[in-house]
Amino acid sequence: MVTGLTMGLLLTLTGCSHFTGLSSKSAGDRDKSPRLVIWSWEHDDNLRFVDPKEAAVAFYAGTITLGRETATLQRRKNFLRLNEKTVSFPVFRIEPAHPTELISDAAFERAAETIVEYLQQHPSREIQIDFDAGKRDREAYLKFLHSLKSELPPQTSISITALGSWCLYDKWLEPAQVNETVAMMFSLGKDSKDTLAALARTPLDSGARCAQSVGIALNERQTNTLLSEHSSLARASRVYAFRPLGWTRSRYKEILAATGQPAVNKLEELEEVKQQ
Repeated sequence: MVTGLTMGLLLTLTGCSHFTGLSSKSAGDRDKSPRLVIWSWEHDDNLRFVDPKEAAVAFYAGTITLGRETATLQRRKNFLRLNEKTVSFPVFRIEPAHPTELISDAAFERAAETIVEYLQQHPSREIQIDFDAGKRDREAYLKFLHSLKSELPPQTSISITALGSWCLYDKWLEPAQVNETVAMMFSLGKDSKDTLAALARTPLDSGARCAQSVGIALNERQTNTLLSEHSSLARASRVYAFRPLGWTRSRYKEILAATGQPAVNKLEELEEVKQQ
């Protein structure tokens, strides 16, 4: 993640003063990037035990709160430790300040500017956007993604998270100007029954012209078993793993086993399954 830093250096991601000189080591060439990606969310994570050949890290960089015409970034407050060779990139969570109101184009425009400003301070060739777009905000969100793509350097890859239903029966992301959609197959809530039933009939596919990946939670074993049975993990471009309470070496070993890792030894085997 952090070019020029030595192994085990403590990365305190609480604000610009703590982030000076820090840049993400990103998966610009997806063919050379590990297929497994660990999400490091709002908790302290010491991930020095992650083998750079086995997994990359997508770290929570902060939440962008959208006001009526504003966007405010609250940066990560937790530390993150990584092996210096670990591929990593920032994830931006987007939330509306006024959930019952339509999000304005002006607020989304400011959000795009905020992300661009962040990357000017902390360069990365890949970013991820995490936003649970309501139906009334979908058109504005697609416009935001198109605008963000045009404002970032051409080599910057944009990944977005997507509800499982968006990749099965409620598809609306076809026009999205992104490089990857990640179907969030955990914490399915009220859509759980319909989503899992649809999964049995059709493969995950957002419809966008990009890589299709899948996100899982280590603690949701039943859903993960279904994903494995229906070859959703094998077909996915990348597998993202989430752990609500953070990561330990034992939890990391669990996710390696659950996803058919170590990836270094299993990648060719998984690719064969994808091609069948």
